Amino acid sequence: MARDEVEEASSNELSESTPEGKSNPEFEATLLKDPDNVETYLVYGDWLQSQGDPRGELIALQHAASKAEGAEASDLKRRVTALIQKHQALLLGSLATPWADEELSLEWHLGFIRAARVGRKEFNSTLDVSETVSTLLAHPSARFLKSLTVGIVTADGGNDYEDVTQAIIQAKGSSTIQSLFLGDFDYPRELEISWTYLNGVSGLYAALPHLRSLRLRGAALDLGEMDLPELRDFTLETGRLPLAVVKSIASPQGPGLVQRGVHGRAGEGVAHREGAPPAREAGPVHGLSV
Repeated sequence: MARDEVEEASSNELSESTPEGKSNPEFEATLLKDPDNVETYLVYGDWLQSQGDPRGELIALQHAASKAEGAEASDLKRRVTALIQKHQALLLGSLATPWADEELSLEWHLGFIRAARVGRKEFNSTLDVSETVSTLLAHPSARFLKSLTVGIVTADGGNDYEDVTQAIIQAKGSSTIQSLFLGDFDYPRELEISWTYLNGVSGLYAALPHLRSLRLRGAALDLGEMDLPELRDFTLETGRLPLAVVKSIASPQGPGLVQRGVHGRAGEGVAHREGAPPAREAGPVHGLSV
């Protein structure tokens, strides 16, 4: 769908006095405790439909699509896309523009956004990535967001993630996000790692208390004391590993490295640890070499 079509559809829908989205704190509290409970989603969807909220129909359609096969599944998926486009003013709000520009990718699950990727598609893009992240985290559709990926923020003066990190912290993060990737770009085709600045990320730990997967790609990193008790998968791709970063990874509060190593082309380093026990039980780094 072209951007001008999105903006026109959004404008038309708003001009028709679209009702505000409904919410039920009791249902949402139950889903926060058990986010994979399909039955609760369906009951919530019935309630939303009774209130005239199109999210209820979206929940029902996506559930039906997950059970269907072949042509029926394809038809239901087309209906899902059409419903989101029709009600984008309610379901996306100002996020509809970066979505139409393919600078915001969304994965929907039973009426809500489950995974999102934000990033500039072209070097001359004017997308404010940090503002988009803030808007996303505050939007009702992202109430149960599980995965957030951030691509290129800017190529003008370096690709700097500090504002994105602060946006997540100021939004008080999310109790539902389990996976975060800062630095999703193709290197060296799009950017060199040395042109990307991660800076301090320790404020994310309290903002994302249930983080299970953390992937960072870039330079100028300050991990601080890694206090992520549920972290299972940690990947760092950088041009070099300063001693302070190694100590952070190896600290008792950090994830520890069970699978470890630095490899790749000259000047590029990757430290990876996957499928480990809870962070507070993980052991120190052994035999890490550069």
